[in-house]
Amino acid sequence: MNITTTFRQMDCTDAVRSYAETKIGKLDKFLRQASRADVTLTVDGNEHVAEVHLKCGPLHLHGSERSADMYASLDLVADKLERQIRSVHRHRVSRRRGSMKTHDFAAAIDRHR
Repeated sequence: MNITTTFRQMDCTDAVRSYAETKIGKLDKFLRQASRADVTLTVDGNEHVAEVHLKCGPLHLHGSERSADMYASLDLVADKLERQIRSVHRHRVSRRRGSMKTHDFAAAIDRHR
């Protein structure tokens, strides 16, 4: 995974950069294709903001979180992106297995009434 880290309104530290790269790099195990992540870390007043744009083939995901600590913001945004990836994966698997679409399910219920 290619990870680009950008710092805004704060000094670049190796500790924060490596923490961001390891947290976002762990998402690579859920993805099947080569991916790219753009991480933007910002200080906005007393809040630390972590934004991540994740691109993996046709899949584009975005997560943004705010908290009082930059490490906590990175943890929250990584969890959010993991949930998004799992949701997309579940949706694709269910479509492959031939599950019923919502409008077909509603029509089937109406026929049984």
